[in-house]
Amino acid sequence: MSFKEKNGEVKSRIQRKEQKKWKTTLFVNKGLIGKKGAETDHAEPGENDPIRVRLIPIWLRLVIIAVLFVLLVFIGAIIGYSVISEGSFTEVFQKSTWTKIFDLIEKE
Repeated sequence: MSFKEKNGEVKSRIQRKEQKKWKTTLFVNKGLIGKKGAETDHAEPGENDPIRVRLIPIWLRLVIIAVLFVLLVFIGAIIGYSVISEGSFTEVFQKSTWTKIFDLIEKE
């Protein structure tokens, strides 16, 4: 399906989507935002390559994943100890509970 632009040019949905992508792209060396015409034929390779601007930086993603992992381990220990062994969930954080568990595991 096509769509008629203001200037009479007919564009497909894919072409309009591609045009929107170019409008929101930053160009590395030109410092221009939203101008597709910034590309030139005599530019060096890689000079006008669009860069990806991330909403959440990679380092922050790794920190979030690490925090979620630790949180889920604690939640799993609480659920496992209080539901399976029918103990109090506050006993999970006591040192005596873990020494008892490790003694049971290491005892042969």
